[in-house]
Amino acid sequence: MVNMLIKGFTGVIQWLATTSIDFVLTIFQYLGLVGRVVLDMPVVTTGILFTQTVALSFLSVKVAYEGLMTYILRQSGEVNGDPSNLVIGTARAAGVIAVMPWLVRYMFEFGVTFQNDVIALDTVGQVTATNSTTFSLITNMLSNAGNYLFLYAIAALVGVVLLVIVMVQSFVRAADLIVEAWTGSFAALGLTNSQSQTWNKWFWNTLWISLTAAVQLGLIKLSFNALKPINVTVAGSDVPLPPIVNTLLFIAVLFVAYRSPQTLKEKMNVTGVGKIGGAVSQMGIQSILMRARR
Repeated sequence: MVNMLIKGFTGVIQWLATTSIDFVLTIFQYLGLVGRVVLDMPVVTTGILFTQTVALSFLSVKVAYEGLMTYILRQSGEVNGDPSNLVIGTARAAGVIAVMPWLVRYMFEFGVTFQNDVIALDTVGQVTATNSTTFSLITNMLSNAGNYLFLYAIAALVGVVLLVIVMVQSFVRAADLIVEAWTGSFAALGLTNSQSQTWNKWFWNTLWISLTAAVQLGLIKLSFNALKPINVTVAGSDVPLPPIVNTLLFIAVLFVAYRSPQTLKEKMNVTGVGKIGGAVSQMGIQSILMRARR
């Protein structure tokens, strides 16, 4: 009778663990798509069109001023008085401003594709495809908690707090995406000057927003995988790690997931990923202009 009660309790715990993990992963999968919702909001699409109009007005004023300065420099015999640079820069800026609604959505959908690839990764593991022993670690942890019961309770509380923080970060990034969509046309004005970094910064910041959800989702899946029994080879035989190690690894990976947005931003900044935006736009517009001349 006691054994039947223990087996029944174990089955309930395993079912709760499987259901909870499936629920949490589904939530974060949908949170990664919040950006798609905000980009479809009428106020956002109208704001993009409005900033496009204003940016084109600023571009015309900027081109008129720089054209006058170029003319003065050319009359003075200065080397920098070459109007071709102004023409190419103006074409770059105007082209990017014209496709801004498409560009923002394309960059976000690139991140969604990345997220779908992370979900399908077998190396991370399909956590919800469980069997009767997948979460035996959890039941063993509860049955043999002893003096560690308070530590497990604290670890569970910390894990929930970290998951909530990551959830809030998803909504903050969705709001950041709105700002990037509205300011992209103004950032494109920097393309008139090859020395300006405004456009590069906007590009890598938008790319960072698009990719962060995939990174965090992968880490969350990895944290739940840490709750599975882990064996290490000692003296030629497999020895299971104590449940406390799995618990600490679970918290550690969740903490990295919380910290990953800032880490990813720093890596993208250091490696110069943002410069891709300026380089791609410059080469694309210059190629169009060269073909037009022919």
